Amino acid sequence: MSSSPIVQATRLWQDMLGQEHEMPRAFLWQHVQEMEPDEAGPIEWKNRQPKTRIYLQSGQIICVLGTYEQWYRRWLAYTKWHAVPLQQYGLN
Repeated sequence: MSSSPIVQATRLWQDMLGQEHEMPRAFLWQHVQEMEPDEAGPIEWKNRQPKTRIYLQSGQIICVLGTYEQWYRRWLAYTKWHAVPLQQYGLN
């Protein structure tokens, strides 16, 4: 697991016509406020791969490919490496 503060992900999004798009997306772990599985989200995805919703401090919500467990483990690896208290991010 990487302890880098920069996260590389594949973002999945839908345009106004309902077509799905995948694109590379980078963000910083310290900007993550919360994350949750995208199991019963408002969008009916054609891509059936597991997805996780990530809420950023800017108010933006991004949907990335990968299970919640995978993303949570990556986030824990980062917080342990950088000694960021879990309480600060509300994910304890």
